[in-house]
Amino acid sequence: MKNRMIYQMKNKVRNLTYFLLLIGGTALTQSCSYLDVVPDKIGTIDNSFTNRNEAEKYLNTCYSYIPGNDSPYNNVALMGADELWSYYPLTPYNDFGPWKIALGRQNVNDPLCNMWYVYYRGIRDCNIFLENVSDMSKVGDLTPSMRKRWLAEVKFLKAYYHFCLFRMYGPIVIADDNLPISATPEEVRKKREPVDKVVQYIVDLLDECLEDLPRVISNKGSELGRVTQIANLTLKARLLVTAASPLFNGNKDYANYVDKDGEKLSINWLTYPTRLEQPKLAEYAQSTLKDIGIEVNVNNTADHATYAKNGEFDVYVSSLTTAPTGDPEYFFTSTVVSDAAKNYGKYSNCNCWRCAGDGSSL
Repeated sequence: MKNRMIYQMKNKVRNLTYFLLLIGGTALTQSCSYLDVVPDKIGTIDNSFTNRNEAEKYLNTCYSYIPGNDSPYNNVALMGADELWSYYPLTPYNDFGPWKIALGRQNVNDPLCNMWYVYYRGIRDCNIFLENVSDMSKVGDLTPSMRKRWLAEVKFLKAYYHFCLFRMYGPIVIADDNLPISATPEEVRKKREPVDKVVQYIVDLLDECLEDLPRVISNKGSELGRVTQIANLTLKARLLVTAASPLFNGNKDYANYVDKDGEKLSINWLTYPTRLEQPKLAEYAQSTLKDIGIEVNVNNTADHATYAKNGEFDVYVSSLTTAPTGDPEYFFTSTVVSDAAKNYGKYSNCNCWRCAGDGSSL
């Protein structure tokens, strides 16, 4: 009798187990939607741009990546050589990354003071901010003037973080837009751009946001340290001086550097044969720049105007009479005004010439 009861109980347990497995298997094969539920009190990107208060928090996040150059933990110039020194051996109180560089411990596997990922994280946050605050349907309680100012500030920060990367690494990847999460491995592996292109990208960003920045900070109690027009122009000057320095301009240490496709930096030089000095100047530049690894492709053609109008040049050398009519402004009105016939480089600067709203001359 006892054995029979045990047998019946085992059958019931086995049948119940089969039933539960069947129900569980059916549920798993039908749907796993319960795994996609976002837990309560978890912030999302959309939450960050519901109102001005939340958007300002994200603006502060964009500012948070500004380097702390006053810290010995971050600034290679403070502890990376032997101007300043510390006691040895290392302890938690003097374990500075820059000092390890001075001790000869820099390496390629885990570089000391590596800011590559930090600045690109900052640029990604700047891109998220620009994308959302540019959407007029978001941050509804933000005034138009404040929206323009915030966008200008973040464009400056985006330019500044690109400058920090350029100063440390030279040719870098220009992160104009964020890659989607669904990006393929091929899309993620973006090429680094030449130095000249990086510099021009940063200059364009700074020029784009200049006019929407305040000249001075009026509310110093809550806004001291925010970006101004003076900061913008200062960064632009520092960028151009850095780009013109021997480190980036004519550095023979990098004469034989090529990109991953084996391509050297090259310049397309456009000129014409009717002026004897023009081809000679091109040949001299070609010979001189070759010494530092820059290839100059000279296009010496009578049809130079067609190439110039199509923008098929990096350097275009031409000659003209600056005042054939006696007009002292002829050179400027014919070559550097936005809609001038001979403004082949598409130069435009409304600070130096009267411009309409679209950038064309008045």
